[in-house]
Amino acid sequence: MPPYGSSRTTGGILCGWALGKAPNYADYPDIGSAGRVLVYVSKANPAEVDPGTTRVTTTIRHPTTKTIGPVIRELHRRFTPIQTECIYVLEGNLWGVKGRYNDALEMDDEVDWIWEGNIYVL
Repeated sequence: MPPYGSSRTTGGILCGWALGKAPNYADYPDIGSAGRVLVYVSKANPAEVDPGTTRVTTTIRHPTTKTIGPVIRELHRRFTPIQTECIYVLEGNLWGVKGRYNDALEMDDEVDWIWEGNIYVL
C-alpha cells in the first residue's frame, strides 16, 4: 500500500488524533441557535467583578455566533451606552478584554458560548 504522504508508515501512536489537528465541531454551539447575552456595567476593576454576585444590568437574546462582532452590533442597537465602554467577555473564570466598542468590532474575536440549563449564554 502506498504511503499517500504519511511521514511514518509503521509504529504510529496518534492514529489521526493529533492535538490541534482540527477543531472538533461537536464541541462548538450550533451556530444560529438561541443564545442570551448577559450585560454587566461596572466602573470597577474587572478582576473584582464576580458574575455570581453582581447584578446583571440587562440581557438580550441573540443567535449564537462564532465571533463577537455581530453580538456587540446588536447590543449597541438596543443598549447605546455600550459604544463608550470597554468590552470584556467572561472566559472561564477570567474577564477577557475585547477593547473599546470600535476596536472590538474591528478585531471581531472568537467567543465561547456556555451552555447553561437550556440556552447558550455569553
